[in-house]
Amino acid sequence: MKLKNVELKPCPYCGGKAEIKTKHRKIYSVVSKYLKGTTQNFYVKCLKCQVKTKIFFTFSEAAAEWNYTRILFDKD
Repeated sequence: MKLKNVELKPCPYCGGKAEIKTKHRKIYSVVSKYLKGTTQNFYVKCLKCQVKTKIFFTFSEAAAEWNYTRILFDKD
């Protein structure tokens, strides 16, 4: 998959296709505990085995983490 010039490698566990997903998180004021708004975060998820990365602030960080994991598994 390619998103904004970022290519995702296949899943390091099953070889399945990966996809960048978004998650909207609510932001609360620490002092008043009122909802201040939402933010968009990103993670990568395998469509076959459902394994996923942790949540990142940018899609580039999520993709880099996913691809780095793949590099670790490719080493013999």
